[in-house]
Amino acid sequence: MEANKVTASAEPSEPKKYSDVIDELCAFYMSIGVSYDEFWYGDYCRLKYYREAFEMRRERENQRAWLEGLYNYRAYKSVMEMFSYGLAGGKGRKPEGYLDKPFPITEREREAEKQRRIEHTLRWIEKGQQS
Repeated sequence: MEANKVTASAEPSEPKKYSDVIDELCAFYMSIGVSYDEFWYGDYCRLKYYREAFEMRRERENQRAWLEGLYNYRAYKSVMEMFSYGLAGGKGRKPEGYLDKPFPITEREREAEKQRRIEHTLRWIEKGQQS
């Protein structure tokens, strides 16, 4: 029964002062573009939009970094496949190489790519039927 007792090994920490919390918030908002005067004397409702804009920028930067990593991955993969193909004396299926155009990102680009693939497939089918 004694093992189930919870004992406080450290003293409880002091709660933060309200002024310290506000000072930390001021520093954060100044780091994302809010001026000192706007933070202290401006409309506090606008701070919400600064924070949302900051989060949107972070999401975009994260997406950009991910996409850059994907392009790097494809480049390294392409080089390794070509290297392996060369070591094998040119036997087997020849690697495709690096991308010939960027990945489609917008909805319009994705739809155009989808349409291009459909047309390519239809041409391939028609070509096979003519033989």
